[in-house]
Amino acid sequence: HRCTARQQGARLVLVGGSLYNSKEERDTRELAQALQLTDQVEFRGAQAPEQVAQAMRESAFLVSPSRRESFGTVLAEALACGTPVLATRCGGPEDIVNDEVGRLVAPDDVDSLAAGLDDMFARAPTFDSAALSNDALSRYRWDMIAEQVIGVYHAALKHSGEG
Repeated sequence: HRCTARQQGARLVLVGGSLYNSKEERDTRELAQALQLTDQVEFRGAQAPEQVAQAMRESAFLVSPSRRESFGTVLAEALACGTPVLATRCGGPEDIVNDEVGRLVAPDDVDSLAAGLDDMFARAPTFDSAALSNDALSRYRWDMIAEQVIGVYHAALKHSGEG
């Protein structure tokens, strides 16, 4: 499967501190150069939270091709910004991503990721940013998460006979 992102004038914006000043960054830059994609790949490096949120809001969708993910905070953050997501089935994303907010693909499968990219390029304009944001905020607000954690502790105490 060949992704048609290049023909669509897509840009890949890499944001984050863990990739930078590392062998991974050098390898990624070299790969972009070897594939003649330097005009389509932007390395922004570490950014303040407000800049990350702005980048998410400006993006057609967020891609998280993780091999393992316990939760996927970045996915919830993107959705809260009104941005759909493409992620891998690698643990946590399955609890966050469904067809209403994006797409899940197999991890470590280039063809599956390419098909997911094509699908998301086609579907990205159809997502309702306000609905994505409202859904994420209703599921992942700090007060709601804290309430759920407290509930788990109360249930554990009750089960142990101490509550």
